[in-house]
Amino acid sequence: MVELRFGHQLNANWMLAGGYKKNVQAVDPVNSDFRIAAGEVRSHGFEINVAGELTPEWQVINSYAYVDAGVTRDNSLSKYKRLANIPRNSFNLLSVYELHNGFWCGLGLGVNLKYVVNVPVKQPYRPSPWTITP
Repeated sequence: MVELRFGHQLNANWMLAGGYKKNVQAVDPVNSDFRIAAGEVRSHGFEINVAGELTPEWQVINSYAYVDAGVTRDNSLSKYKRLANIPRNSFNLLSVYELHNGFWCGLGLGVNLKYVVNVPVKQPYRPSPWTITP
């Protein structure tokens, strides 16, 4: 991870990641009610985060992540097929406002927006690309 600081109010960081996982569960070709340890998957990508204080009370964190995850070996799935429920692109924005004075000192309110793009999913589940977390 690499981190940059711009004064006391703004910082940014980015990270590269990757790896392989062996013996991933796969559907048994003889009996589809069972699973066998046969597959191998790989994942690599990067994440960028920018965080800062707009005012002493108001903090914002913005992030973007790119993940390329797919099958490299399996008995039933084709090679390089993307893994289900892992978004290729995701964006996140977190905004928090906290009171620093008076009776309500320490009380805060935050909102998190998350947007995901290019999510291969198994039917019938179809997630919404937007999520708001109060």
